[in-house]
Amino acid sequence: MSDATPDATPSLFFLIHGQWKPVMKIHCAVQGCFCKYPLLWLLFVATRIWSMKPGCRGVLCDDNDPNGPAVDYSSEHLPPSDYYFHCISGHHLQFPDTSVLDDRSPSAASFSSSSSFLNPRPNSFQRLVQIRDQNGVLFDVEPDDPLEGMEACHLVPRIKTSDYMRGLNAHLGIPEKERVDNIDSPRNGILLSATIRAVWTSGSIAFLSIPNELLQPEHFTLTGHLSNPSLPFLVTHQFNRINSGANLEAPNNAVARHVQGPKSVAAYLLDYLYIVAVLKAFGIEHNYPDVNVTLVPNPQRELSDNEKAAAEEVKDPSSAPPRSQRTSAPHQPQQAGQQTTWEKFCILGARTNPALQQWRQNVATATK
Repeated sequence: MSDATPDATPSLFFLIHGQWKPVMKIHCAVQGCFCKYPLLWLLFVATRIWSMKPGCRGVLCDDNDPNGPAVDYSSEHLPPSDYYFHCISGHHLQFPDTSVLDDRSPSAASFSSSSSFLNPRPNSFQRLVQIRDQNGVLFDVEPDDPLEGMEACHLVPRIKTSDYMRGLNAHLGIPEKERVDNIDSPRNGILLSATIRAVWTSGSIAFLSIPNELLQPEHFTLTGHLSNPSLPFLVTHQFNRINSGANLEAPNNAVARHVQGPKSVAAYLLDYLYIVAVLKAFGIEHNYPDVNVTLVPNPQRELSDNEKAAAEEVKDPSSAPPRSQRTSAPHQPQQAGQQTTWEKFCILGARTNPALQQWRQNVATATK
């Protein structure tokens, strides 16, 4: 095969409902910007598109015969032929929900982090991400650095809700111990400067977690200083032209910090949002299979006897005794921690509306 020309646009084919369809088309010259070995990068992208489940493996071939010769992943040149992905680990196709980025906007990305950067609430999303990252992920960490101009941004937009997060986990088959169920968890957040957040919000750049099952640090021409290459880190990839200010801050393959620990950004969410950004930039949308993420409500806790009685009265007011026959107990001051009838009704309403649950948590403080 001859080396690629800048105008060559190979396609990536998937077997969808018994028919080979191109799901992505990308210029050879563009692919070379992401990784030294374009076919290795394409294999990573294809594998993650096919399934995010651990252990998913596949091969690329230049025809639809899985027994044909595999491509040369060590080549720094991309032959201009089409490529067919074959899953060899028995995983079923779990195509990404590309709509996850449709609602990523400045207001949606930082809904809970836009009120105050100087004095955020102690347990707010903004504050928890600040504590973890200390500074924007593209900046060196210095304890005295001001955080002004840094914003905690949701990976999966906050407007999607925690119900969507739980449904997405189920759709992707993420193991229980790795799942992020709360949309406002710091594991669904990243601290960015205002300049980078603007282009990140538009989907022009994404963060790739390195190392992973296929890609290692030596596979990239990295810009910036990498103090400890043995630790996981992020690289920024540009999928569209970005303004000069952002380009100076985050050139292609710029190294970013991936702070480790129990509240570290979830690697599977970084991978997922990276793959969705690739598809948004280079995908052939009309060939995608239908994807439906079922919302999963928060598991309900056991109701107390008082809550059950209140629920029954709401369902059937006629079951309650007439007001004239009701006996009233002597008024007693409400004890600390005791729920009022109003709060009990709030709890019942919050079963189907997570926004009410968040509002209810502030009721006691607001009414004091």
